Amino acid sequence: MEVELRLELLHAEVRELTSVIQQLVATTPQRTKTWLEPREIAPMLGISVRTLAVWRTNGRFRPISIRKQGSGYQFHADWALADAQEVSR
Repeated sequence: MEVELRLELLHAEVRELTSVIQQLVATTPQRTKTWLEPREIAPMLGISVRTLAVWRTNGRFRPISIRKQGSGYQFHADWALADAQEVSR
């Protein structure tokens, strides 16, 4: 009996942990895109889209960090973030 009770408690704990993990996965932001729009990357940097445009115009991003897309620009998720961190130092 004691073994069965322990097993049942372990099963309940596993179910609870599985539920918590599923909830964490569901609420964790996913960044799967390589190229981001200004409205996507600006909040990650804690700046406005306008400030991002000024930084781009002033050359604060390496050429590999930015690409022209249609009538606007996109920013490489990793390289542009690294460039922005360098600016902050």
